[in-house]
Amino acid sequence: MFNLSKNTNFPFKIAAINLVIVAIFGCILRLQLVYPIKGLVYPYLIHAHSHLAFLGWVFMALFVFLMKAYLPKESLVSGKFFYLFVVFQVANMGMLFTFPFTGYGLWSIVFSALHAFLSMCFATVFIRKAQISLSVKHLESFQFVKWGLLLMVLANLAPLALGPVKAMTGQSDWYYLLIYFYLHFQYNGWFTFAVIGLLLFLVEKAGVNSDNRLLRRFFMLSLVSVFPTYGLSALWLDPSFWIWLISGVSALVQFGGMFYFLLFVIQNKRKMENLLNIHEKVIVLLAVFAFMLKNCLQLGSAFPFAAEFAFANRSIVIGYLHLVLLGFVTLALWFIAFKFNLINSAKPLAKLASGLLVMGLFFNELFLILPAIVGAIPNLSQMLLVASLVMLLGCVLFYFSINHRHERDL
Repeated sequence: MFNLSKNTNFPFKIAAINLVIVAIFGCILRLQLVYPIKGLVYPYLIHAHSHLAFLGWVFMALFVFLMKAYLPKESLVSGKFFYLFVVFQVANMGMLFTFPFTGYGLWSIVFSALHAFLSMCFATVFIRKAQISLSVKHLESFQFVKWGLLLMVLANLAPLALGPVKAMTGQSDWYYLLIYFYLHFQYNGWFTFAVIGLLLFLVEKAGVNSDNRLLRRFFMLSLVSVFPTYGLSALWLDPSFWIWLISGVSALVQFGGMFYFLLFVIQNKRKMENLLNIHEKVIVLLAVFAFMLKNCLQLGSAFPFAAEFAFANRSIVIGYLHLVLLGFVTLALWFIAFKFNLINSAKPLAKLASGLLVMGLFFNELFLILPAIVGAIPNLSQMLLVASLVMLLGCVLFYFSINHRHERDL
């Protein structure tokens, strides 16, 4: 049995392998549009790609980081976390080998439901254990983490209900509303709150006081707005004026909260800058920029003409999802891995990995957005495939840049 308190690298390597598999699936999806492989069902591949991205990469990386940050060492060597980790991998591999062949079939739903149920168990146990030994200086960051976990539990109600709803109504509006419910509270709830909480943990660890009115306002506005902004995901149903209004005002509240976060960053800029090398500064600034852009795009989607434009151009929606998952969440997780000493960010291999991911993501976003603005672009599918291959290479190099062992404690 591995000791998570001394061997954080091993479980993180598993998460990084999952990221590589996600990138491989992304390349296969792009390849299907250029040189179709007979027997592969495109929507099924999308299900495998997205589920492993959420649950194999982001969830598992957060699982490792949260335990490393907030749990005492005696909890980390507890058998229950080892067994949770193992069963999570069983669920991830089950989804990997069922979704590409069956889509939302019996066994893929069983494995995704298993992961959802276990993640709820993890949230309950983690919050209880972390609060027992929580340091006063980490109270503010833990608020974000705790609510991120609670929002993850809320999001997981959707896949648990997906099977019965599909059986009763087929792929009705309710079916798609459940999928958007899951996506919203994963992206804007669990992922966002947990990542920001971990970034604040690093700031607190460095001696910056987070007991700050700017952060408290940011937290309250973000939490209050995350529930009604789900309405932005349902605008394709052409709801009543009041739904549009509530969703739009909530997006504005969320947008306002972002400025309190930026003011806090500016207020402590010099102290935080001194703790980062150039590579780390670039990665975290890009992640923060993607976070800001995410909030701007959400606010823009509250306007009918912008919402109609986005829903009429599927590539815009795909670009937005990649912006959040790769530009914000993944870059932030890479930065956290640097600061948790899992990867030496000063080494050339780590710098090359980051450069390739950022370059591939930039061209991926560019090639997804341009056709919606300027019209058809020759060889677009081939260019998107190349961008995906560049990101895949970046993810592979990222995996090989992980330290063989945890060189020093956080």
